[in-house]
Amino acid sequence: MIPADWSVICAASWSIIFDGFVKSPTSPLRPHSVDIADAVFDIETAIPCGLIANELISNALEHAFPGDAKGEIAISLSPVDDGGETFAFSVRDTGTGLPDAIDPHKTTTLGLRLVTDLARQLDGKITFERQGGTACTVIFKQMKYRKRI
Repeated sequence: MIPADWSVICAASWSIIFDGFVKSPTSPLRPHSVDIADAVFDIETAIPCGLIANELISNALEHAFPGDAKGEIAISLSPVDDGGETFAFSVRDTGTGLPDAIDPHKTTTLGLRLVTDLARQLDGKITFERQGGTACTVIFKQMKYRKRI
């Protein structure tokens, strides 16, 4: 088993993605909050979670704030149960919101399809909210390591 510290992964991902999209130090975009619980995931969980985080943060930065629009992005990971096996990961923005014409569960766009497929790989439940921007929450359980040959 190779454990992965989720708070370190998420902070590094946020920094790399944010710096890549926001080139100017005077940009109106700022992270509103990054609230990541202390969690260590097996590689079976860490890789899909990291890919989900990357896609959702990238989508928020790329689509939620057209032009010079101001806004905030909040990222959170919190345990859902006392046993520490179930978690809720959320990316929320105050941007333009996901268009009504897009059904994120039936989309043909690669990014949202990737997010829903990865959530399914984690046996997770994914929800989208469209009020005051867009919020995507994935509730998932820590996957058990499968021994390889």
